Amino acid sequence: MSAEAKKGLSPKVIIVGVAVVVVVAIVLFMTVGRGDPAVRAVMELPEMVVTLETADGDEVQIDVRHAATPDGRTAAFRGLPAEAMEDLFLYLVFPFEATAARSFENLRTDVDMAFFDREGELLQVFNVSSGSTDGYRPDDRYQYILIAKSGALADKGIEEGSSLVLTVR
Repeated sequence: MSAEAKKGLSPKVIIVGVAVVVVVAIVLFMTVGRGDPAVRAVMELPEMVVTLETADGDEVQIDVRHAATPDGRTAAFRGLPAEAMEDLFLYLVFPFEATAARSFENLRTDVDMAFFDREGELLQVFNVSSGSTDGYRPDDRYQYILIAKSGALADKGIEEGSSLVLTVR
């Protein structure tokens, strides 16, 4: 065996190998979810800004994906990967006061679901764990649901006593 073979891999080979792994990891990270039908369906929902009033009386504006059609609402409950939910808020609007329990088809990250009545008053916030197939509904009829990654609603000050500022019906 030659002296070169005994030394093992040269530092240049190791550096090039690490660089290739890093580039591949970045490319994979940047494209996560692009082929996922649930992500595509949600990202095709229209964008809008929702205004909420916190329990303290402050107004908070949130950029949301607006799901006002049956297909849009179905897309919201397909269970997005954690990467897709990172900065995403889903705003579901029903044309009637609903009572049905809502569940996720394939929930892949923890989320919070805030239910609001037809006047915009917050009824209840549910913390939904990844993988849950349970149905969630407040005790009263609801017309709006705001969904975000776990903790994001609280970070915006959305808690008991908060409400949607409804400007258009």
